[in-house]
Amino acid sequence: MIRDPTTVERMISEEGYRIIVEVKGDPEALAKELKGSPEIVSVEVNGKNVSVRASNDIRTDIVRVASKKGIEILSIRRLEPSLEDIFMKQLSRRRP
Repeated sequence: MIRDPTTVERMISEEGYRIIVEVKGDPEALAKELKGSPEIVSVEVNGKNVSVRASNDIRTDIVRVASKKGIEILSIRRLEPSLEDIFMKQLSRRRP
């Protein structure tokens, strides 16, 4: 059993951060601006949403980039893996 909350936080951060940004206007424009950042692992556009996978929580940076480019953000949220997701990943690492 994991009792140390810092261990859980570390495990969540190892998974990376998934950030969903809903934009008004052209989501491709925001995706294009974000793709060059070293913290970003991947950027995908799905409808009016831009899905970002990053090595750390870069929501503030995303808002700053969007603001500079005149892109209106309707919502931005970080999706965290569930404890079940983390548990299953840890189990799969232990198997030979």
